[in-house]
Amino acid sequence: MSEAKKLPSGRWRNQLYVGKTPDGKRIYESFTADTKKEADRLAANRAREIELGAEKQRTPTLMTVGETIDQYLEINDGVLASNTVREYLGCRKRYFQSLMNVRIDRLTPELIARAINYEAKRHAPKTVRNAWGVIAVSVTAAVPGYRFPGRIMLPEKVKPDIRIPTDEQVRAILADLEGKDLYIPVALAATCGLRRGEIAALDLKKDIDFERGIIRIRRSVRIDKDGNWQTVQRTKTYTSNRNVECPAWLLDAIRSAGDDFKMPTMNWITNGFKRSAERLGFEDLHLHCLRHYYASTLIALGVPEKYIMERLGHSTPNMLRTVYAHIISDRDAEIGSAIARHLDTLAPMQHEIQHAG
Repeated sequence: MSEAKKLPSGRWRNQLYVGKTPDGKRIYESFTADTKKEADRLAANRAREIELGAEKQRTPTLMTVGETIDQYLEINDGVLASNTVREYLGCRKRYFQSLMNVRIDRLTPELIARAINYEAKRHAPKTVRNAWGVIAVSVTAAVPGYRFPGRIMLPEKVKPDIRIPTDEQVRAILADLEGKDLYIPVALAATCGLRRGEIAALDLKKDIDFERGIIRIRRSVRIDKDGNWQTVQRTKTYTSNRNVECPAWLLDAIRSAGDDFKMPTMNWITNGFKRSAERLGFEDLHLHCLRHYYASTLIALGVPEKYIMERLGHSTPNMLRTVYAHIISDRDAEIGSAIARHLDTLAPMQHEIQHAG
């Protein structure tokens, strides 16, 4: 008799062997519960049913919504990013609890609508949409071709409120932090557009080419599924592996910091920046605003979209166009005006030609 094993979610799963397919593949049925004892009990009951002649293979639609998430994590735990695993575990424990113990074959439009409405009253639209996405991916992975009953109505997306510091604000914050451990990390965020996890994972001896003035981004610090910080040998996405130009004055500051300088932790960087901003009266700014500042600066300077994406580590222009749409629009208007002004210079020549005729 099989025994239950603990899943990343903290629940227990017993996989009961029930036979083989015509082509020889082994068939298992999964029983998930909050305790090992309960999962083993469910598997034992099913084993007894099979002994008494009950149908051998339980269809996937008899799984509960929560069990599909457990299964998805179990199957893909080795290939999912730690942030993704935490997102799935968070959904499993905190959101859509009214659906977690409902079998797939018993989902109804009313059950789903009530669950979405409940979450929409308590959480931001993005949170609800992301949590539902976890359910949708897990259920359809467990039951290929499955279509949820009724029309799924999720809360509408809300346009993000992007805070972009001014040049004066960035200068003031850098001046406030000059000579402190936070000066270099904050300057890297403002002038290179690095994420805080990328900054915290930097090895200033190995990742900086002082001759070329280049910073190589190859690692990141992330929170694992247990809530612990760890440096991973990869960045947020494949395209986040990149080289970014670093201004000469910042390279000089890094050299001056010496070999004993160690990059502060992510929380130290985030909280230290917030304290500095508040001291200066910039209460609405947070560390990630510096990444927005960097991107908006490149857009304002007319840097082509392709190069901005490379420097930010974006794989597609979707994020760039969504988050910075208004800045891009303003820049396009400026370019359009510049083109119009240039073409207007042809008007006198055309007028002279017509007059001479």
